[in-house]
Order: sequence, then structure tokens, then C-alpha cells
Amino acid sequence: VMAYAGWGGTLVYAGALLAETYDLGANTVGLLLGAAAVAYFPGTFAARRRLEGDLRALLAGLAIALALGVAAFGALRPSAWVSTALFAALVLLAGARTITGSAFGLNAAPEHKVKIGSIRAGATQLGYLAGAAAGGIALDLGGYRTVGLTLAGFFAAAAAPHLSLGLRRRPLRGAQRA
Repeated sequence: VMAYAGWGGTLVYAGALLAETYDLGANTVGLLLGAAAVAYFPGTFAARRRLEGDLRALLAGLAIALALGVAAFGALRPSAWVSTALFAALVLLAGARTITGSAFGLNAAPEHKVKIGSIRAGATQLGYLAGAAAGGIALDLGGYRTVGLTLAGFFAAAAAPHLSLGLRRRPLRGAQRA
């Protein structure tokens, strides 16, 4: 839920950040976001090669990278091109985290794939709602820098259980269960 909150909020406010910060029109923002969205596919393919490794460590690392990246996206805005490139990097990381999270869930309980999928779908929707709401409150209270820090907090919270559990027990690997 936490990672989905971070990502959902990022998606909701990325276009507004570009439009308001750089005074861009809707068509230009749409083109920039669409171009950045292409990075999702290389992210999934890159992560796919690592799905036989330590999934818990990969999920934690991706969440931490997303936390740092979304904080930078909210705070550092020297140009529309830099912000778009940073957003594309976030999209790449989100693509990698999505496929890794799916593999983690399915490998944790392969006999319950339908239940895992249902739980994941619910978590996605709840997370997106929470991220959009928290991002809106943050935007009202402190602007895009505060939005970035708020959403970074969600990603950090998503990393925490994997870091904690990873220290206490053997990591869940692609084809093995802990």
C-alpha cells in the first residue's frame, strides 16, 4: 500500500508540477509525460533478470531509490527537461518495482495466486487513493517540495518491512520461499 501511495501520488501530481513550474500547456505536458512513460518497459525488463535473486533486498532498494528520486523531483526543478528526465527515471524504477512486487507476492504463496492478486489489486487502489489525498494536502500546505517529501515518506515506509525482515531471516528468492 505504501509504495502504491508513493507512486499514485507521483502520477497524480507530475503533470501539474510540469505545467505550473514551467508554464507549459496541456499538450506539451502530455507529450513530456508520454515520452517519460516509455521508460516503464526497460524497467520491467531490467528487473526481470533479477527475479531469481533476493527479492526482498531488490524491493527495498527500489523503494529507497524511488524515495530519493521523488524527493528530488519535488525539490529540484532547474528546467522542464531535467524534471522530465527525472520523472522518466522514476517511471523506470516503478516498472522494476512493480514486476518485483508481483514476483515477491506470487512466490510467497504460489498456492494462493488468485488471493494474492486480489489483495494486490485492493492495495493498489487504496494506495493510489492515499497518495493522491496526501499529495493534495501536502501541495496545499507547502507546494511541490512538500509533495515530494510526503511521497518519499511513503516509499521509505514501503522499504522498511523488507529491510527489517531481511535482517532477521533468509531472503525470499525467486523460486524459493523463506
